[in-house]
Amino acid sequence: MIQYRRSGQNDYIAIGLRAVGGLLFDFKNPLDAFIEVAGVPEYGFGNGNGFGIALNASAGVRYYF
Repeated sequence: MIQYRRSGQNDYIAIGLRAVGGLLFDFKNPLDAFIEVAGVPEYGFGNGNGFGIALNASAGVRYYF
């Protein structure tokens, strides 16, 4: 995973691996809901201050036609 980030006045590029885990709630078809959390150990080049860890989370509902 390669990211371009803007942090105040400092722009930098980061590279890292994204690992995702979560739960899927499968209701009666055609509806389901999910939650997930992702950890991203990354290395920021330039003014990215080297190694760091970022966390991402999401939740949603899907309807299948």
